[in-house]
Amino acid sequence: MSYQISEKQLLERRAQLYDDMQLIADVAKHEKRNFTADEAQAWNAKMRETLAITDQIKEINDDLLQPTFTGEKKIGDLIMEGCRALYRNEPTRAFTLAGTTATTTNPSVATDWFLTLKAQNPLFKAGARLLSTRNYTQWPVETTAPAVIWFDEGDTMTPDSTGVIGAKKVTYRTASILINASNFWLEDSEGDIGGAIISKMATDAINEAIGKVCLNGVSANGQPVGLDSVANVQTVAAGGALTNYSKPIEAVRKLLAANVEREKIHAIMSPQGWEQMQLLADQNDQFLIPPPGIADIPQHVTSAVLENYGTDPNFTTRMYLGDFSNMLVAAEGPRIQILKERFADKFETGFLVHLRIDMQVLRPTTFCRIEGIAV
Repeated sequence: MSYQISEKQLLERRAQLYDDMQLIADVAKHEKRNFTADEAQAWNAKMRETLAITDQIKEINDDLLQPTFTGEKKIGDLIMEGCRALYRNEPTRAFTLAGTTATTTNPSVATDWFLTLKAQNPLFKAGARLLSTRNYTQWPVETTAPAVIWFDEGDTMTPDSTGVIGAKKVTYRTASILINASNFWLEDSEGDIGGAIISKMATDAINEAIGKVCLNGVSANGQPVGLDSVANVQTVAAGGALTNYSKPIEAVRKLLAANVEREKIHAIMSPQGWEQMQLLADQNDQFLIPPPGIADIPQHVTSAVLENYGTDPNFTTRMYLGDFSNMLVAAEGPRIQILKERFADKFETGFLVHLRIDMQVLRPTTFCRIEGIAV
């Protein structure tokens, strides 16, 4: 009989391993000495098991995030269906035909692609919430944390005026891409190959755009305001390239001080930031082992994190840690328009894909940026 271990059991086993590792470290620290050979071997074995368990937990969560359909294939089928409908001037379930343009109107089509984006985006893997909502919907945002007031019997309770919950409106901005495709391969390609390529290009581009605006979007560029510009987000100054784990630990400490549960903390970094974390070494070029308190924090790597803060040649990058469930991404779409006549003189068909999005942070103090990481 097959037996599949649950996520709860994995978490409990990992917690036990951390306790065992901490005990080994505490004994050596109390006796003011380094690990013995046996202790080092036991500590490393437990660390390897914790990392393996973390990978298992990630696989479980990734499976839960996957949509119940093969998203890229389904969207590819619909794109090709729209092409054939345009050529033949025939009705189609996914698109509304209007002259030389086909527009997605079937709600399930937008939902399918919406779920595909959600399953593939690093922000949502870290816990950010992607919601389909109307423009100008208002969301609550913590402006000021409340203070606790103590009083004795007979005192009059004075309403606490320091805790403030404000409201911010969803104000959609539009991200769009245009892909031109040769009519010859659209007509001649077997199956849904052409549609799959187009949908993959569109999904990757839009996902990167969502990541970039949520982290560093600027309203002056027609984008939603990103995490870099949100007030009350905590910061840690790297002051150069990472040389040890002190800066990530400082960021985690600040989040813990803001009552963020350590188990909910995720880290998002650029490829450069990830490389520095992997290459941390001591003076003898021995790779540094991450401390137990941060070793299991999930890391997500994306090119959406900029690597060109500052000016050349002193560019820097950043790392974002926090409880990403406090990041809400509102979205409407995506929608596809198939433009045939506009590029007909080139024997091409245009695919205009657009998505309306906005981002809000419910509790800014649950995030921390490590700034000034030299690249």
